[in-house]
Amino acid sequence: MNVNFHNFGEQIQMRIFSSFFKRKSESTERVVTPIQPDQTQDKIVSMSNRFLNIIGNSKKKISSAKVIVKEEKKSEGIIGRIHRYVRDFFYEKCKGKAPSRPEAINEAMRTIGGEPLNLETSEGAELRGMHFSAESLVKKLQDSGMKRVTINTKNDGDTSEEISAMVLDPKDPKTPELMAALEQMGLFKLTHKDKKTRKTTTLVDGVWEKMTVDGKIYIFTKENISKLRSVKTLFDKKGEKFNEKYISVSEPFNRPFVRTQKKTIVLNGGLYSHYESVRTASEVAKLIALGFDVVVSEDKHPRIKDTESHSKVMASRDSIYQELQRRGVSNEDIIWKGTCFSSVPAVEAAAKYAGSHVWIDQGYFESSDLVAAQVPGATGFMSPVIRPVVNKIAKSVDFDYNMEAHLPKIEGKIIMIRNKNDTVISEEEHAKIKNALPESADAKEFFITDERVRHAGAWFDDASCNQQIVDHLVAQGMSCGDILA
Repeated sequence: MNVNFHNFGEQIQMRIFSSFFKRKSESTERVVTPIQPDQTQDKIVSMSNRFLNIIGNSKKKISSAKVIVKEEKKSEGIIGRIHRYVRDFFYEKCKGKAPSRPEAINEAMRTIGGEPLNLETSEGAELRGMHFSAESLVKKLQDSGMKRVTINTKNDGDTSEEISAMVLDPKDPKTPELMAALEQMGLFKLTHKDKKTRKTTTLVDGVWEKMTVDGKIYIFTKENISKLRSVKTLFDKKGEKFNEKYISVSEPFNRPFVRTQKKTIVLNGGLYSHYESVRTASEVAKLIALGFDVVVSEDKHPRIKDTESHSKVMASRDSIYQELQRRGVSNEDIIWKGTCFSSVPAVEAAAKYAGSHVWIDQGYFESSDLVAAQVPGATGFMSPVIRPVVNKIAKSVDFDYNMEAHLPKIEGKIIMIRNKNDTVISEEEHAKIKNALPESADAKEFFITDERVRHAGAWFDDASCNQQIVDHLVAQGMSCGDILA
């Protein structure tokens, strides 16, 4: 008697599901409404898979288990459901708070001096991106009539302080376009209003702050505007001008912008992010303001079901590296920065190109751990049974990234950001990253503690974390400090 174990296995798994949920079956092709993955379902999948091994089909994968959806269409199967579950979970965790505005952001990037990149990877794929430099931003600011001023403040007791700022005339024809671009990029506080709920959400707190006084627009770093606001009486009685008793403003002047360093950050966001997103644009603005050159591209992330993603990711990094080499940038002046899912490729690139540095922003050590943390049963008492299945799933969708082989090879500096409010990256993941670092590693860790900053949120929206990182970058000679300072 010939037995088709492939079909027989599908029938057995289908009957296990049907009997468990107490549904009467008239045939093995009955209609079963797909259920959401939970711990019980994972147990059933594991049990039925073991049964298939017993009957002689040990190489059978879980993906053979299928049910028929209503309207006689096949469902995505168990692996498909877990794919969707994990994908949807991380999308909700990693997506931005507002719809992306790629056209508007792209235009803003060009307005502040962004240079479009049209590269080709080693696989022959087109790679769009943008290159920014701090010099270009300063030139754009100056071309729009923006000049520097020095503001001297006085308080009771004859204590005084000198504050740097920039000033521009709102009547200048170039001012509206420039200000709109700076706001679009997130250099100032950026909000989004939901049309349905009419609720306004702060997307980013911004890098700088502005203040209109006596018909002029003044722009300050957050630190300097805090100093200014500490003055006892800031404005005159009408509230239109600075109080001359406590505030004196110098004549506007231009000062050449001279960088003491020239580091380039290759910036890539997390899953479901792209370089024309609000989150990435605001970080670009922050880093340029700190005097860095920045490169962003339409990264090929390790997306669910993208079996070629790893080669695409590294091919993208290779193309950017070659472009930087063409521009005369040495390895020692390159910082690979990755957030969440892009952290591992950033580590791999830093290990590949000797002497370059890496910035791990709320990253993970091993992707299968990340997936397992979100699959019920994979980390509890059922983990010996469920975890091997999860690992197979992670590998089957090219979700098998880990830092273990690359961290010890990094010769440059390592910056790590840990989010205390993270609901995706666990304490264990961070511990694994630190434990994998060699004793000789030049590594520094920083913490996001502001409860408003969710997973993969902007580190510079946490005032304390922002100041610590900026101070560290300046002390290490990697940044010249804010160009407004």
